[in-house]
Amino acid sequence: MKKTCRMCINGVNVCFGIGCFDEMLEDIALLGRRWYVVTTRGGSMERYGWIPRLREAAEKYGAEIKVCRCVSTNPTTAQADEAYRDASLFRATVVIGIGGGSAIDVAKAVAAGIASKAKPSELYRKARPIRGSVPLVAIPSTHGTGSEVDGFAVLSDEETKSKAAIVSGMIKPKIAVVDPRLTRTLPQPLAGATVVDAFSHAIESYVANNASTLSRGFAREALIAIGRGLRLLDERGWNDLGVREWFHYASMMAGVAIDLSRTTLLHALEHPISFYHPDIHHGIGLALLLPFWASIVSRHAGPDLVEAVSYLGLGISDPVEAVKRLVVKLLGETPSPASLGVEPAEAETIVADAYRYLEPLVRNTPGYPFDKKGLAEELRRYLESWTKT
Repeated sequence: MKKTCRMCINGVNVCFGIGCFDEMLEDIALLGRRWYVVTTRGGSMERYGWIPRLREAAEKYGAEIKVCRCVSTNPTTAQADEAYRDASLFRATVVIGIGGGSAIDVAKAVAAGIASKAKPSELYRKARPIRGSVPLVAIPSTHGTGSEVDGFAVLSDEETKSKAAIVSGMIKPKIAVVDPRLTRTLPQPLAGATVVDAFSHAIESYVANNASTLSRGFAREALIAIGRGLRLLDERGWNDLGVREWFHYASMMAGVAIDLSRTTLLHALEHPISFYHPDIHHGIGLALLLPFWASIVSRHAGPDLVEAVSYLGLGISDPVEAVKRLVVKLLGETPSPASLGVEPAEAETIVADAYRYLEPLVRNTPGYPFDKKGLAEELRRYLESWTKT
């Protein structure tokens, strides 16, 4: 059976499957000969040999390459601006994001900045318009973000005290190289945390007020794939490439789903948390909030939510219990507010920030409009409940 395939998905030329990294190197060279590579500070792409392979390919195809290990778990506009200045001085003609969603999001901001002659922070704050993007290649090493097929670049911005996204169809990658081998660089529980992110994208998209038949189709496909991956995970463990491939596929499908429908209150509440607590991985923050979100949505779109969790094949019809079971399967335990340093007293600020800069996501949630004060009080009680169990 052929291990790789190529298809245009959501406007992105995708190569998916085991071995596609090597298969696509020549295609990358055809885009341009000055490669600016954005990756994370941890250095896993270097240690596991993926960036050395890019260097070898650059030499083979006569390209120049520069690597920026400049991205943190929750990347900032300041990091993106620094990378933009560096890429501009290098005169980059191709930007490559390799690593997790953070690296790809910064790469998107850099590529858009070069084409728009504007700093990423200016694009983020809408001080300058997005005019395009230089050719961008996304090579995800996680099975969570779906950033390789969507038009979002999520950044934290100290000036506006926010964590939101540059949003434009013009920042979608030209090429996405989705090779499950790269996800083996992810240890537990980080691997599980990225799947929580993909699951959140899928289930939010499925019940969103903006959901359509098409977006639900992609969300459904992601949920079924996550269920298949979970069953294989029980049998084979995280080292199995088949497990990783199903989760990688789910992440990509869920990325298309949210590009079509956007996310909801779950992401609107998590972004302020990981802005104020930048060491919290986005997937872990979502895992903390998933039962709270599911309990709210169950009141207003219960049948849709029950239908969505049924695609996982867990045999649990109660959505709150289903998301709890999924988180434990992926992380080993449900993260508590205390373990993450999140205080119940922060609830009012979290909800206020969700409305301040992510209200489109709040409006996209079944049950909107909410009583803002009541929502903050309910979140505070939820966070407090952990100290009583």
